[in-house]
Amino acid sequence: MPSAGGRLQRCYRLRVQSAESILDPATIVRLKAFAERVARPGEELIARLIDIFVTDSGTRFIDCGTAWRANDFSVAGRAAHTIKGSASNLGANHVVEAARVIEEACEAGVAVDDGMLVALRTALDEAHTALRAL
Repeated sequence: MPSAGGRLQRCYRLRVQSAESILDPATIVRLKAFAERVARPGEELIARLIDIFVTDSGTRFIDCGTAWRANDFSVAGRAAHTIKGSASNLGANHVVEAARVIEEACEAGVAVDDGMLVALRTALDEAHTALRAL
C-alpha cells in the first residue's frame, strides 16, 4: 500500500489533471434518476440531500481536524470515512480521494499533516459549490 504522503501526492495530481470535473457525471445522472423515481411531487430531494451533505461534511471535517490535533486517530479516521462515503454517493470524487488519504493515514497510525486537511477542505469547498449549482 502506498504511503500516506504518496497518496496525498496522487490526490494532488488527480486534482490538477481533472480540475473541471469536480463531480462524477455518471453518479449525478443516477442520482437525478433516483430522485425522479422516489421523490414526492414538489419534493426537492436532491436539494435536501445536498444540504445534508454540506452540513454533515462540514461538521465531520471539524471533528476530523479536532481529533487529529488530539492524536485520536480512531475518531479522525471515522470522520474521514463518513465524509468519504457520503461524497461517494454524490459523485464528489476529489473529496473521496482526499478523505481516503486521511482515513488510511489514521488506520496506519500516521499523523495527518496540515496538507491533507487543506486538500480535504479544498475538495469539500469545490464539491459544495458544484453540488449547489445542480
